[in-house]
Amino acid sequence: MGTPYNNPTEFPEGSCQTIASTVLVEKQVVDDNGHVIRRCESELPVSKCEGACYSQSQPSLRYPSLYKK
Repeated sequence: MGTPYNNPTEFPEGSCQTIASTVLVEKQVVDDNGHVIRRCESELPVSKCEGACYSQSQPSLRYPSLYKK
């Protein structure tokens, strides 16, 4: 795993790139017998971070149980 960065000044220049992408989200509602009674899906825009990107948002992949706003 790469070096963790705790401060934006620690990042090498040009090490972070944001790439536009999409994810397909699907939700199914089933009855007591396991039959699908409703199905919804949508393709949502997301931004993927490639490289070493600084973020103050939590939870994160590294610390999923922490929440800070």
